[in-house]
Amino acid sequence: ESVPTCFPYFDMKTRVGGYPIGGITTVHGPSGHGKTYFTVGLGLSYLMRNHVFGLIDAERTTPPSWMRQTMAQLASHPGFVALRPPTYEDAIDATKQLCEGVANKREKGLLPKDTTVLIGVDSIRKLVPKDLMDKIRKDGADGLGGRSEQLKAKMNQAWIDTLTPMLDDTRCSVVLIARERDRAEATADDKKFDKAWEIGGGKGVIYDASLVCRVTRAAWVYEKGSGDDDAKKAIGEKHRVRIWKSKVEAKDGQHSDAFFHTSNGALVAPGFDRARDVLELGVQLG
Repeated sequence: ESVPTCFPYFDMKTRVGGYPIGGITTVHGPSGHGKTYFTVGLGLSYLMRNHVFGLIDAERTTPPSWMRQTMAQLASHPGFVALRPPTYEDAIDATKQLCEGVANKREKGLLPKDTTVLIGVDSIRKLVPKDLMDKIRKDGADGLGGRSEQLKAKMNQAWIDTLTPMLDDTRCSVVLIARERDRAEATADDKKFDKAWEIGGGKGVIYDASLVCRVTRAAWVYEKGSGDDDAKKAIGEKHRVRIWKSKVEAKDGQHSDAFFHTSNGALVAPGFDRARDVLELGVQLG
């Protein structure tokens, strides 16, 4: 099962016509290249079909004004839930309550039978366990003597171990935005073939995910005839969604690439530029 998204290229590359229901997707990539944009776009796609979208803004760097601009009228959709939980445990509880709550209402006939939930976690690195928070307050920046990352990785694995069957049972989905960092031992070939990075947070965020997607900026979009190369007017960005792992359907090769565009408001309304997505995909398909 899947929910068709506002990203036609992505829907084609998943080979199931949309975003797959009932599992975990890990999204990573360089800072500022579109990870949150992509996650919010998936959530918007759920709201467009009257499903539920929960955004856990653990980083607390996504202002409401940006969300209203990006989501337009759907920012006031009753199925949109925005959360800023103070601890990791609160995020776990909120996720469980939202997914099981919708599943229970479906069973009671209070919601349509196909209603599902997508929860985006931005980002999993910023979820801090309560015990660690207490130690930091007591002992300083790292109350565990440098072992905080190990604790978070264990928490991630423990959560994912319980999250996976719960999502399957409730027919809901979670997108985990993970931290990406440069690999210290990366070779020239690694950099050439886009393998000079690694993902933090423990192995579970990769091994237990149905999809692993890397979002990067593929190019800036410029207005035609707006000047020479040094003075062109930027009107948006083209983002690449590289599907590295898929337990949904086969990939085109080692990975599958999809693209989407965003506008800065200079030519069309700010936010997702779906018309450009459709046009570019149509040209590629002949």
